[in-house]
Amino acid sequence: MLLAVDRDGAYANLVLQASASDHPLGPQDAALLTELVYGTLRWKNTLDWVIDQFSKTPVARMNQIVRPIVRLGAYQLLFLERVPAAAACNEAVELAKTWKLGGLAGFVNGLLRNIARHRNDIDFPALDEDPVLHISVKYSHPAWLVRRWLRRYGPEETMAFCSANNEPPPVVLRCNTLRIEPDALLRSLEQEGVAAVPSPLIPEGLRLTQHVILKNLPSFQAGYFTVQDESSMLASLVLRPEAGSVAIDACAGPGGKTTHLAQIMKNSGKLLAFDVHEHRLRLIRDACRRLGVTIVSTCLRDAADPPGEIIGQADYLLVDAPCSGLGVIRRRPDLRWRVQEQDLPAHSRQQQQILAGASRCLKPGGVMLYSTCSSEPEENGDVVAAFLDSHEHWRAQDITTLVPPALLRLDDDCLMAKQGWFQLLPHRHGTDGFFLAALKKTAESRG
Repeated sequence: MLLAVDRDGAYANLVLQASASDHPLGPQDAALLTELVYGTLRWKNTLDWVIDQFSKTPVARMNQIVRPIVRLGAYQLLFLERVPAAAACNEAVELAKTWKLGGLAGFVNGLLRNIARHRNDIDFPALDEDPVLHISVKYSHPAWLVRRWLRRYGPEETMAFCSANNEPPPVVLRCNTLRIEPDALLRSLEQEGVAAVPSPLIPEGLRLTQHVILKNLPSFQAGYFTVQDESSMLASLVLRPEAGSVAIDACAGPGGKTTHLAQIMKNSGKLLAFDVHEHRLRLIRDACRRLGVTIVSTCLRDAADPPGEIIGQADYLLVDAPCSGLGVIRRRPDLRWRVQEQDLPAHSRQQQQILAGASRCLKPGGVMLYSTCSSEPEENGDVVAAFLDSHEHWRAQDITTLVPPALLRLDDDCLMAKQGWFQLLPHRHGTDGFFLAALKKTAESRG
């Protein structure tokens, strides 16, 4: 799996999903496998720094198969106390032999055993001498991203941000209130041997406290819940479409927010889901069937160019735009190495095009909710500001009463919400990084 990500550009979450299908494991083994893959990817910068301190061959010049073997061994030595050092070293040697690299087995063995002997004596770059290098290496984030956050937040908060990104996030379930209430779902999960606690942020949210294979649960098959982070739930809760209304989810796949909107609408009204990929529309339809949602119609369409018959017809519009994903790197650790700073302007241009096109679907008085799972201004506030500058008859809408009070912890949070937008960050709010802005089309608007 690590080789597929490192050499072939595969996505770690998809590789893990394929493995779970092809080679089913029990919950404990599945949890360890996920920890090994995600942990090694999450801490790649730190691992490479440490390995380079002990190896005459830099990580960047190592054999492409040896490289992930050594990183995997070093990750266990440095971060998994429950794995004995001898076991980590021996498994790495056996892996080298399995991949017909017996000639390098001695190198792997010597390197990892040297790291094991001196793992408590590793020096990192000094914070006061080079804060970018220190944070990038010690907290395993790309230097370009660290540099941005240092300018925006300063050293202490940047380290807190990076540290939060390195903590495995909880799996959060959204109770499907079309079929069951949260308290009843909690009892149902308990009867199935699944430990969970109510979300402190979202009324219909439950946080799992153990690893479990969800698709095997009767409660999952009965459509009692779906997996969705609290930050993602917030978008639908702030838009809050009324039952019987007409709503659009402009970038809908794979359907988490679509089905949440339908749930808030009490499965009454009309909900149109756009996406540019047919396989994502199939996922939406599958989710609707499992959750008992009947008001959703799917449409293979670019939201930047909506069909003429829907122009000016919708009461509510959700634009959860494609983005860099930099807000969810705690959940998808390989993204931090995949996204580059030069990617952000292209994302911003696409987001502005989608926002301009999809906004035409709203009737006067309608509300649009723009959201991304990004932490970066170019994809968030800058996109909203550009839209408002070029669209005269729109205004930001105060969302203070719509944001859960538990999220309004700081004066800045309250000010943001009053101005019609909100930026969630993992180190401040305990959620994925997520941005949302509520915009209302005024009654006199004609476009």
